[in-house]
Amino acid sequence: MTEYWVSQAKYWCKFCKCWMTDSKSARSRHEQGNRHKDAVQDFFKTNREKRKADEMEKNDLDREMREIERKARMQFKNDVELGQAKWVAPAARDYPPRGAPPYGGGAYGAPPPP
Repeated sequence: MTEYWVSQAKYWCKFCKCWMTDSKSARSRHEQGNRHKDAVQDFFKTNREKRKADEMEKNDLDREMREIERKARMQFKNDVELGQAKWVAPAARDYPPRGAPPYGGGAYGAPPPP
C-alpha cells in the first residue's frame, strides 16, 4: 500500500469562469477554443465600456460641482453687496505652512501645542 491518491492540480480561467486540469495541453486546448476567445473579447469589451461610463460619470459630477460652486460664489457676492453677509479674509495663521503634515503634525498625529 505504498501508492496513495493525489489530487490533480486545477486551473481557474477568470474569463470563462471554469476549472480545468492544470496542464500545458489542457490550458492551450482551452485557450484556443472559441468559447474562451469569445469570453476574453467580452471581458475586455465590458471593461472598456465600464471605464468609459465611469469617466463620463466623473465628468458629469465635476461639471455639476463647478456649476454649484459658481452659483454659490454669485449668491455670496450678492449677499455681501446687500449687506446680508460679511466677507472676512482668513488670517495667515489659519493655513498650515507648506510641506506641513495634514493632521496637525504633532507626535503620533496629535496636534502641536499652541
